[in-house]
Amino acid sequence: MGEKQEDFIRIVHGEKDYGGIGTIKFSTGVIAFIKGTSLSPFKYMLELDIFGENGRIKLYDNGLSYNLYQYSKEINTIGSNYEGLKLIKTKTKDTENERMIEAILDIINCMENGGQPLANAETSIISIKIIEGIKTSSNMY
Repeated sequence: MGEKQEDFIRIVHGEKDYGGIGTIKFSTGVIAFIKGTSLSPFKYMLELDIFGENGRIKLYDNGLSYNLYQYSKEINTIGSNYEGLKLIKTKTKDTENERMIEAILDIINCMENGGQPLANAETSIISIKIIEGIKTSSNMY
């Protein structure tokens, strides 16, 4: 389910680049909320909230920070046998690099040490499918 942003549309290389929000349920049952909106060419927001069976990952601060939560019986605020979300880890990047530089550094690391880059053909196709799904859902009503 998604909604394309209509009140501000960025123009990138002469093409409309819509922001938007979306709620996605993956085949595994994981539900994610994505928010990528802007109010001007110089105001940007990116957040990602993933809810899973065992916890939650919240990406915020334009992708520079995240919180990792796990369900725990230690956090019980509503009654017996319920588990609440316990913050397990918080990470904030010390430096803010351009995302393309981050991607190139990751590729170089994989070339030197082996492994698959975080941004590869498979992850790119998945990202495009998610974006197109949000746009399609927005156009349905």
